[in-house]
Amino acid sequence: MLMRSFLIPTIVLSLILVSSNFAAEQDGADFDYDERGPEHWSQLDAKYKQCKDGKKQSPINFITKIDHATKLPNVNNIQNTPNFKYITIIPTKKDGYATKFLPQQLIGSSFDSVRYIFNHVHFHTPSEHRFDGIHTDLEAHFVFEDSVTKKYSVIGVLYEVDCTVGSSSSFFDSIIKLYNQDPNAKVNVPVDINSEVFSHIKEAYKYSGSLTTPECTEDVTWWVVNKPLSISTSQLVKLRKHIGFNSRPTQPRNGRKVENK
Repeated sequence: MLMRSFLIPTIVLSLILVSSNFAAEQDGADFDYDERGPEHWSQLDAKYKQCKDGKKQSPINFITKIDHATKLPNVNNIQNTPNFKYITIIPTKKDGYATKFLPQQLIGSSFDSVRYIFNHVHFHTPSEHRFDGIHTDLEAHFVFEDSVTKKYSVIGVLYEVDCTVGSSSSFFDSIIKLYNQDPNAKVNVPVDINSEVFSHIKEAYKYSGSLTTPECTEDVTWWVVNKPLSISTSQLVKLRKHIGFNSRPTQPRNGRKVENK
């Protein structure tokens, strides 16, 4: 398959906290990761039926001796400008919401031969996808939406603590600052996603799956980076304080294979 560059012309990431739900899928969401957790999602609302009955659900476990990563389409031209903000849900440990950070404006991009809009990024602790049955400390989901079909493509970046990391990532410093600020403060927080994230990733496992929260919509193209990036212990501790536990168990693959071309 012909790979196309992933282009986001001068995107920002000056941010502000605003209460919002993950697209329409989480409007009025009543799920969580405890008593109303993943095993009960399909019983909470008729719209959540696919969480149980779907055949292409996410996350999944990757078997590294069998599954092969493919080259991730180029991710470049992501820069800081003062024109964007992130929108986030205020996290709690019991409502199941994933805090998201969303650009203020719609960003057109070319990714995997499809025109996408960069929708948002959110986080899960611990990771939802696993390598050989083992999860990592955190997983970031960079969500893109097809501008025509409205289908999603998600880049999943896993992180694990590296005790040798001497300095904190400015990316996570910015995210932590957003979690800590007053949701009405409207403080600009620049985030350089290109140099802090995408410049460090080259290959990913590509497969067809779903959103990992209700309504568990399928036909989502996943690119899960095959080598975890590093996060400092102090940053992980601070993020866990805000995020809590919000990781869906791995789902049956049902014959699905990881694409290697």
